[in-house]
Amino acid sequence: KSLLIRNRFFLSLITIPLILSIVGLIFIFEASAIRSLSFFGDSLHFLKNQALWLFIGFFIMILFFEVYLKNSNCF
Repeated sequence: KSLLIRNRFFLSLITIPLILSIVGLIFIFEASAIRSLSFFGDSLHFLKNQALWLFIGFFIMILFFEVYLKNSNCF
């Protein structure tokens, strides 16, 4: 079965943290653009770093969610 069919709450479990994380990335950029430009010569340095870890974290979250669904008998 599809991941969305197996768990009806999957969409909200992904979209709410994703929206909050994107808002957080925007705030990180606004708060650190000038400092990262002066220290690193790139105003997006902290934003790129945080976005990388964000995507790694979401990938691991989805991976563990898939493992949980395969090993659980509740669906």
